[in-house]
Amino acid sequence: MLILFLFTTISIRERIRQLKKHLPGRMQSGLLTAPDGDGPNDISTSPSPVNVPPPTGGEFRPLLRHPGNGYSSLDNIQSVDVRHDAGVPTETRINVETPPPSPLAEGGTASPLPLADGGDGPFEVKFVDERLKTLIAFLFMACCMVCTTTALAIVHDRLPDVPPLPDLVFDWVPQWDLGLPISEYLLIASMWTAIFLMIFHRYRWIVYRRLFMIVGLLYLGRSVTMLVTALPVANTDYYCSPKMNHTSVLVILERIGMLLSGLGLSVNGRHIYCGDYIYSGHTCVLVLSALVVTEYAPRKFLPLMVGVYLMAMTGIVMVSISRGHYTVDIILAYYITTRTFWMYHTIICHVELKKSGSTNFLSRVWWFRILQYFEANVPEGRLPKHFSWPLPFPARWQEHRWDYTE
Repeated sequence: MLILFLFTTISIRERIRQLKKHLPGRMQSGLLTAPDGDGPNDISTSPSPVNVPPPTGGEFRPLLRHPGNGYSSLDNIQSVDVRHDAGVPTETRINVETPPPSPLAEGGTASPLPLADGGDGPFEVKFVDERLKTLIAFLFMACCMVCTTTALAIVHDRLPDVPPLPDLVFDWVPQWDLGLPISEYLLIASMWTAIFLMIFHRYRWIVYRRLFMIVGLLYLGRSVTMLVTALPVANTDYYCSPKMNHTSVLVILERIGMLLSGLGLSVNGRHIYCGDYIYSGHTCVLVLSALVVTEYAPRKFLPLMVGVYLMAMTGIVMVSISRGHYTVDIILAYYITTRTFWMYHTIICHVELKKSGSTNFLSRVWWFRILQYFEANVPEGRLPKHFSWPLPFPARWQEHRWDYTE
């Protein structure tokens, strides 16, 4: 009996070793079942009641494809049953625990639906335009820009009549007034580069919505910082419209219209009001354009990315040496722009971060609910680098697709 027991034990171990050896090759077909299997989670090779603990360690981790939930590893194995007749193993059955549902299916953020615009597989996620949300995001950005121009129209009459504040760059670098128009031309070029990239992006309405949201947040914060602290004019040679002792609502509305018509730029001669220092709007636009191109352009566009970053750095230097902004304005603008952009995209790339919770501290920012509304039906992860022709004509160009991988 002892010899029979030892023989049986050795046979069982040999059978399990062979099963491990042949499982990876057989699992390429996805689902492993045999005629005697009881369901999609059983792997049967042939028939008995001996329980063997699941394998441990990091050496052997084949993945088992489950038709509804993706993949699970052999860590999910509950038991291995081996049956024998007259001491000879005749069947081995592995009972695999059903893997938990994918988080993509929770909360409505993604669903295994085919792409409406020509996905290649049945498990491609669907990206919905949701143009109404994009319109709401645009209105949010427009309101924030009006708040910024309103703050500047008010602050203009509150400017202190004192010399510029001490600044290291002002002390070390001579003033060059031509730097301001150069920085604004670079700003226009980098901004339109990012806009053209978004226009040709296949999921352009999602990208528009994100950009409108981030720009709105930056300009709303800028309106607050400008209003609470008025700094003296940095460039005493820059023309500022005369201040008024009593500013009426009509005067403020007139100034708002003047600023909006010039898009806040001085090259068109309509930015004649001073006081918009903390923090730098020029730096915000330059840095944001570079971040957008980096995030949504494929790697094959590396020369374009390098060009946008060079324009951003050059434009920031030109703003500083022209005394268009204090150095602290530029530093704060860079910090706030990059952190807002990275925080927003970190949240939307992880489904768990898009949910409110006691351990999700990112959900405590005041605009988190707005983000949840705009990104509720967008699948988690980064948007694919897919591009298409944006116009409904010519018709033959509608079928053109430019898809890039990371």
